[in-house]
Amino acid sequence: PYYQYQIFGVIDNQKALDELYDVRQIFVISFLISALMSAVIVFLVGRMTRPLTVLIKEMESVTEGNLTTSVQVEGPEEIMRLSNAFNYMIAGLNRYVKALVDTQNEKRKAEMKALQMQIKPHYIYNTLAGVKYLIWQGEDKKAVDMLDAFIRLLRNAVHNKDEFVTIQSEIESVKDYTYINNIRYGEKV
Repeated sequence: PYYQYQIFGVIDNQKALDELYDVRQIFVISFLISALMSAVIVFLVGRMTRPLTVLIKEMESVTEGNLTTSVQVEGPEEIMRLSNAFNYMIAGLNRYVKALVDTQNEKRKAEMKALQMQIKPHYIYNTLAGVKYLIWQGEDKKAVDMLDAFIRLLRNAVHNKDEFVTIQSEIESVKDYTYINNIRYGEKV
């Protein structure tokens, strides 16, 4: 202090910092922490978005016509609400489709029954008149064959309650019908 001297120390930063910090170790630790945090973030985001991915996949299967699907309700509240709404919508669609199919089946059965009952009375009268005319002319064999064809035709029309008939049964009915009309109108039919 008597001479007013000042002392300066020169420090080599590179040498001082190299001893204080191990740069390679800091880089490795930083990389490991970053990798661990990235893995945790990917895991958490994946866990939160997995239910949404499943929901999207099931929605795509519905657009392809699969109405038997449903989604497990899990995940964040918004995704749970979406999943519940999706399941409710699919259940409603299935109820609607089932009701529509049942209605169509009932309609088809009613149409079949109506068709079976539509043998027109004038056809019956004309056929019986034709049989009577054959008997009057003495053509008993033709009259019996015509009555047999008419009986088979009536039996198929009245007693068949199935929605579907075999082609063989339908061919036999057409043969009987044309046979009756050939006798009534000649070989024009």
